[in-house]
Amino acid sequence: MGYPTKKWLSILGPGILVAATGVGAGDLATAAFTGSRLGLACLWAVVLGAGIKYLLNEGLARWQLVTGDTLLEGVVAHLGRSVVWIFFAYLLAWSFLVAAVLMSACGAAAHAIWPLFHSAQQDKIAYGVLHSGAALVLIKVGGFRLFAKTMGICIAAMFAVVIGTALALAPPWQEVAMGILEARAWPGRLA
Repeated sequence: MGYPTKKWLSILGPGILVAATGVGAGDLATAAFTGSRLGLACLWAVVLGAGIKYLLNEGLARWQLVTGDTLLEGVVAHLGRSVVWIFFAYLLAWSFLVAAVLMSACGAAAHAIWPLFHSAQQDKIAYGVLHSGAALVLIKVGGFRLFAKTMGICIAAMFAVVIGTALALAPPWQEVAMGILEARAWPGRLA
């Protein structure tokens, strides 16, 4: 007897939302810039990075399922309570820096689409504040549900645009395969 589809969506939805929002304007811009400079020869890094990320997430999930502890609880149990304060300091710094980078990336992408000022720096600040304010309004007005639905629409639009752009560019699929599989492009083999 399986779960109804709605039950599965309620279980998987938040995780999918978090994973999808992890790929944003900054990632797309960086990937496009890197691809334009290095070509398809660096696709091995995508495969290697995805593999490492999978192994880490799989290992952490297994740890939590087997022990019933989160990673932080396990580290505290093995290394002591002082780790909590180190993690807290790291979390504060990380949260501040990531928020600043996300606001800047949103501002840079919005400036490229619809510039408000002549200065990209002014636009990054203005759009960063506008995007942050819009997120706060969405959460205040409709809670997480409205925010999740709005982000789902934005993620679907981003997915469609990225796939449409990739198909419109019609990359040489043989070069794509070579960029992923070519032995001379793997780490330690670069000239």
